Amino acid sequence: MAFLYGTRARIRVTFTDPTSGAAVDPAVVKLTVRLPSGARTEYQYGSSAVVREAVGRYAFELLLDFLGSVAYRWDSMAEGQEAAEESSFSVVVSAT
Repeated sequence: MAFLYGTRARIRVTFTDPTSGAAVDPAVVKLTVRLPSGARTEYQYGSSAVVREAVGRYAFELLLDFLGSVAYRWDSMAEGQEAAEESSFSVVVSAT
């Protein structure tokens, strides 16, 4: 997946109960973002720009003022609710 330089990427995750498949709100939701420079930043729901959109669904908007590959990982860290999801995307310049 690729996004254009100068735009914003909305990074989303949905946490579900592994048994029922129903959406759940973990006690702790953390997002780690690694920028092309190698710098890593952690964001946590409740103390940063991570927002809850619905039960179990969280999002973060990242300003793309750099070029290259971005990797990210969502974690929930509560006993019985451990989960993780990783992905990445590229930031590119427009062809026009």
